[in-house]
Amino acid sequence: MKEKFLWGVFVVVVACAVAALVGVWLRKSGRYAKVPDFHLVERSGEPLTRRDLLGSVWVGQFIFTRCAGNCPVMLFRMADLYKRVPGVKVVSFTVDPSHDTPKALAAYAKSNSLPAEWLFATGTFEQMQGLAKEGFQLTMGPGSDPREPILHSDRFVLVDKYGRSRGSVSTSDGEAMARLEAEVRRLLAEPAIPVAKLPALNACLNGASAILLLCGLGFIKAKKVGWHKACMLAALVTSTLFLSSYLTAHHFLGATAFLGQGWIRPFYFTLLSTHTVLAALIVPLAMVTLYFAFREQFDRHRAIARWTLPLWLYVSVTGVIIYFMLY
Repeated sequence: MKEKFLWGVFVVVVACAVAALVGVWLRKSGRYAKVPDFHLVERSGEPLTRRDLLGSVWVGQFIFTRCAGNCPVMLFRMADLYKRVPGVKVVSFTVDPSHDTPKALAAYAKSNSLPAEWLFATGTFEQMQGLAKEGFQLTMGPGSDPREPILHSDRFVLVDKYGRSRGSVSTSDGEAMARLEAEVRRLLAEPAIPVAKLPALNACLNGASAILLLCGLGFIKAKKVGWHKACMLAALVTSTLFLSSYLTAHHFLGATAFLGQGWIRPFYFTLLSTHTVLAALIVPLAMVTLYFAFREQFDRHRAIARWTLPLWLYVSVTGVIIYFMLY
């Protein structure tokens, strides 16, 4: 009876602790606005998205290659920041995408002797304007100065490792630029969850849960009750960790679009919909199954476990399959 009580306390404490930590963490992270998703093209010709920059502290600017106004000054000050703070990524977004093709941006970077790590991004005018105005609340539009036919902000934007905007500063304000450098250094020194790697972790946790469930089934068939109990409790803890990791990943990464075409597309969405529905159903089922086991009502435990185990196993296995189909 004492052992049973301790196992029950252990499961409840683990579940509550993980849920509380994730809740506090996500609530705290909500203080900063996420940079909206963008799908642009880098000067190398490779795609550049918000997700590609997760895990890095980066500073962005909006300039264009034909600019004879503020852009050269902005470029100089960004280069100075890049040299002074090793580890920071810099991204230059063009506000003149009709002219600033990847080839033009590559030539511009070469003529200014900028390193390969310095990212230059282009896209459609609508994409660049949306990112400037809606993503960072910066001005962008036609200008009246012949030297600068496109009006754009001289501000640098700061984005943390989770893809959240930490504000912007004017490059004409020396004190603000000093504060920006200090904030960049602080963010670089902060430990951070590698959110971009969480989908892979989720797949591993799902796979581990499936293995533990199969082991638990094998042990109970072999009448090894102690090992069966250990495997099933471990599977429950693993699934709880998966749920916490999944919620964190979804909070920062959002939904990932499935790009497959043809017959694989309806197959994927059928798999995803059944996985999602059963994942929600398995939580109360597992709790009830565990409850009957702790109360030593083994007839009821076995009756509901006949449904819980295959459904739980299905959710775990399909979670791994969905990961590989997406990534």
